[in-house]
Formats: sequence, structure tokens, C-alpha cells
Amino acid sequence: MSAPVDWRRIVATALAAVLIAVVGFSAGRYSAPREVEERVEYRTEWKEKRVEVVKWKTARAVDTRTTTTPVLLPVPDGGVVLATATTTETRERETATARLDTAIDSSGDTTGGTSRKVTQQADWRLGVQVGASLRDPLLPIAGPLVLGASLERRLVGGVSAGAWLTTAGAAGASVSLEF
Repeated sequence: MSAPVDWRRIVATALAAVLIAVVGFSAGRYSAPREVEERVEYRTEWKEKRVEVVKWKTARAVDTRTTTTPVLLPVPDGGVVLATATTTETRERETATARLDTAIDSSGDTTGGTSRKVTQQADWRLGVQVGASLRDPLLPIAGPLVLGASLERRLVGGVSAGAWLTTAGAAGASVSLEF
């Protein structure tokens, strides 16, 4: 004949497991790493100023042309005298010279935007462990039920180091790597 079933122990173990699962889920739900959106915005604005300077230089020139022509003039006694007729022709003219200077002043500003989502990761991690002892437990709480706790600290990137302790009387150090 088989040994009697201890329903109290089974119910207590099941309730402890459910309670630990609920506490673990709640703690994980509300202490989950936050997702943060990082935004970088920039704007581009260019201004170009073009200045054209036209410099005019005006010169005034006077051209004089003198023409001397021999002319025969009659005299009252019936003779002819040789004389010269001078004609002076004056012409004014203006000359203009243009010089074009161009200056360009360019200045600008750049703007745009990028964004990315980053998950913030916690530096500390606390864990609760539930298991069964394959031999007699040091502190018999509920038969072969063994409880444990662990505490870890993030060192660099995904590398953490910590310590653990169980009700079976075992303790130790741990190193973990996330990938």
C-alpha cells in the first residue's frame, strides 16, 4: 500500500510557486528597461549675397582740326593776291570705360534629423530561484522545496557579476554574459 498523500504540503508548495511567479512577473513588468528615443535634429539654411559693382570712368576729349587752304583773293586794282584760309574744326567726344566687380558672400546653416530607439538597461539585477532538492534540504520549508536569491551588477556592456544563496545551504559567485 502506498504512503498517504499530504495535501497540505502539495497545496502549500503550489501556492508558494504561484506567489513567487506573480511577484516575479509584477516586479519584471514594472521594472523592465525603458525604451528611450534619442532624436537629433538639424536644419540647413544657406544665404548667398551677390554684389555687383559697376565703376564707370568717363573721359572728355576735344579734337581740333585746323585746315589751311590757299585762296586767291581779288584786289581792287584787278590783281590777285595769294592768301591762306584757315578753318578750325573742333569736335568734342566722350569716352566711357566700365569695370564690373562682383563679390559673392555665401553663408549657411545645416539642419536635419535622425532618431533611434535605445533600450536603457538596469545596472542591478535581483533574482529569486525556486527548485527542488535532490537530497535532504538544510532548512526544510516545504519538503524538497529549495528557495534561492541572487544579486548581480552590470560591469561592462552585457557582462555582469554577482552572488547567490539558497536554502539548501549553498552560496557562490556568478558571472553572466548577455547576447
